[in-house]
Amino acid sequence: MTNRPPRSSLGRLLGALVIGVIALAGTGLFAIQYHQQRSAAAMAQLLEASSLLDLARSAQVNFKLQVQEWKNLLLRSRSDEALRAQSATFGAQEAVVARELTALAAAPGLSDPMRGEARALVAEHERLGVAYRAALNAYVPADAATVFAVDAAVRGIDRELNQRVDALAEAILERSRAQAAALRAQGVREYDTLRRIVSGVAAVVILLSAGLAWLATRQRDLTHPRPA
Repeated sequence: MTNRPPRSSLGRLLGALVIGVIALAGTGLFAIQYHQQRSAAAMAQLLEASSLLDLARSAQVNFKLQVQEWKNLLLRSRSDEALRAQSATFGAQEAVVARELTALAAAPGLSDPMRGEARALVAEHERLGVAYRAALNAYVPADAATVFAVDAAVRGIDRELNQRVDALAEAILERSRAQAAALRAQGVREYDTLRRIVSGVAAVVILLSAGLAWLATRQRDLTHPRPA
């Protein structure tokens, strides 16, 4: 009888096994929830970067359309009425660009240097508007000479803004790529950590199960020995 494992040992081992199973289930649920939360956060971050890039590219495209509307104004304004209509169209397109640049400068997710550049682009766009209208003061509808003079006065002033918006869009794109790479690397590290934790808890549960099975078998053999 002295070699018989006490029932208290079986009870303690069974209790430890139950705790281990609960810990394994809890760890697994935590790992799933944590992974879902991290995936959602990563997706939101990437969508934010994509939105910023789309906004910058849209502002660039609309600015090019604004420049085209300026050319249409000079070429098609052959009367005072046509000049007013073309000026309104130009102003409307200009307002679209202003809204998008302002929205970009206020958008979350930009780094401080990018936000500073976006605000500078807003100011530069306003300066161009003043320059266009100052040049337009010398415009006389249907007077070809003034068409060429006004065009020459503002020729090429759009290039710097277009190039800077393009550079900002490229910077946003490169930053989003770097963020995606960092998120992938972080995801791999976190997955490895969670896998090790879950595997460790599972290994403990397996050992407890094996120990409980061994003690139960030994208890049965000692209580009910096989006949010789």
